[in-house]
Amino acid sequence: MREAATSLIEQELMEEEHVFALITTSLFSGMPSPPTDIVLRLLPHMEREIALMTRKSEEFDDVFSQTLARFDI
Repeated sequence: MREAATSLIEQELMEEEHVFALITTSLFSGMPSPPTDIVLRLLPHMEREIALMTRKSEEFDDVFSQTLARFDI
């Protein structure tokens, strides 16, 4: 039971870190972003989240660009 509870807490922490990264880098997604000085102060603490987002974006298949590549645009 403890292992299940610990696993659940770890998953929740990971999701909260993803939300935190999305909020602090919201400029790239078109959402209003927090003030720049706050983001710059938080940036050293976001090394893992930035690496994760970079890795996921490299692995992400862009269906829209693949579709447009079929046309002569």
